[in-house]
Amino acid sequence: NYDKGDAISHTCAYTVGLKQVSFGGEERTLVLIAVRGTEGGEWCSNFDFAPSWSDEGQFAENFLFAAEDAFVGVQSVLASVREPLVLVCGHSRGGACANLLGMLLSAELGEENVLTYTFASPATFRGEDCGVECGNIFNVINSGDVVPRVPLEGWGYRRLGEDILLEGE
Repeated sequence: NYDKGDAISHTCAYTVGLKQVSFGGEERTLVLIAVRGTEGGEWCSNFDFAPSWSDEGQFAENFLFAAEDAFVGVQSVLASVREPLVLVCGHSRGGACANLLGMLLSAELGEENVLTYTFASPATFRGEDCGVECGNIFNVINSGDVVPRVPLEGWGYRRLGEDILLEGE
């Protein structure tokens, strides 16, 4: 789904790769899901946090809808692999989608079978608990980057998982 064509609203471009790896002393199939950052007209969707116009949602809906689209899109690949080990990564818009895709995949496959790394991810969630363990999600943030600051923390938004702050100018 890397070349999405005209489908720019509330979707994300991603690619999937498979590789046999040794993990925890076992041979497993690693499923890599790499989510591309913003391209072209997707900028508008980046700022459409609540297309439902509801102030009650727990998630930045624009990124949740994109993550759900990717989640559905990778089901056939995951079904073809016995006990997949999944690595999800993404940058910027792709990081926000990866953040939530990591949550969705963890709910389905278990936190121990999914690792998620985001880079410069916008905030995706507001609330106390999303109902899924997210200790396997790591968000690398540059302190000088504005992208991870939206949607605004003052509106209650944050990222799922652990933020890793890179200090710098």
